Amino acid sequence: MEEETLDNEKKDNKKIEDPTVKIPGETNRENKIDNGEGFKKTEVAKKKKNSGEILKIFSIIMLAVLFWLALVQYLAADKYDVMVRVKSEDSATGVNPTGEKLDYGDIPKGSSMIRSITVENGGNMDVYIGIIKYGGIAELIDEEDNGFVLAGGEKKNVEFLLDVPISASEKEYKGKVLIFKLPKIF
Repeated sequence: MEEETLDNEKKDNKKIEDPTVKIPGETNRENKIDNGEGFKKTEVAKKKKNSGEILKIFSIIMLAVLFWLALVQYLAADKYDVMVRVKSEDSATGVNPTGEKLDYGDIPKGSSMIRSITVENGGNMDVYIGIIKYGGIAELIDEEDNGFVLAGGEKKNVEFLLDVPISASEKEYKGKVLIFKLPKIF
C-alpha cells in the first residue's frame, strides 16, 4: 500500500511538472498551466517581443520615407557653383559675368563683392526657401536672407556678399549653394 501511495505521488508530481495541458475541443493548441512562475511572464514576453518587432519595422519604414523625401528635395533644389580667386591686396578686381554660377572672379584680399540670384516660386502654393552653402568658400559668403516664404508666383532677389579678409590665403575657393523650396504646409 505504501508503494501505491508513492507511485500515485510520483504520477501527481509528473502532472504538476508538465507545464502543458491539452484543452478539450481544440486541436494542436497547448496552453501553459499557471503554476505561479511561467505562464504570465511568457505571455508578457511574447507581447513585448511582438511590439518590439512592430516598432522596429515602423522605424525602418519611417527612415526610408525620410531618406526618400530628402533625396527628392536634394534633386529638386536649385544648385549653384560658387567660386573666387583671392589675389594679393594690390591686384585688380576681375569680374566674370555669368547667370549660372556665383563666380566672383578675381578679388584682392580685404575686398568684398555682391552677387545675386533671383529665386522664383512658379507654383500656386506658398513655399519655404532654405539656403545651404558648403565647400571652402562657404565661410567667406553670407546671404542676405535665409529661411523666408515665397507666395505662389512670387520672385525675390537674394544677395550673396563675399567678404575676403586680409588674412585669406591667395588661392581659389570653391563651393556650392543649394536653394531648397519646401511646400509651406502650416
